[in-house]
Amino acid sequence: FISNFIFGQGPWTPWQMFALGLIGFLAGLIFSKGRLPVKRLPLCLFGGLSALLIYGLFMDTSSVLLMTNLLSGQSAVAIYLAGLPFNAVHAVATVLFLAFLAPFMIEKLERVRSKYGLLGNQ
Repeated sequence: FISNFIFGQGPWTPWQMFALGLIGFLAGLIFSKGRLPVKRLPLCLFGGLSALLIYGLFMDTSSVLLMTNLLSGQSAVAIYLAGLPFNAVHAVATVLFLAFLAPFMIEKLERVRSKYGLLGNQ
């Protein structure tokens, strides 16, 4: 939502929505069943890797498919390499935000879980 305010909406918006939905789905699978503990370090690692590998690759793939007239391996590699610095900054920012905000987010999620019996092991 915030990304659309900053970067505007366009043909890439469904790609953003799908990538972020996939990240949320994977986070639910990984953290709700206790596969990983809901602690600061696992959240930071998951956030950084998902921003870099899932969101970044989806958005770069959208650029390859939507912004080039002639698909070629060279243009795809150029777009992926050009997107790498932005994706790396996005991943680092995600890790930093999670490092500072994870305790507060975990506390809120625990309150919801205890109040409504949701979010994983009951």
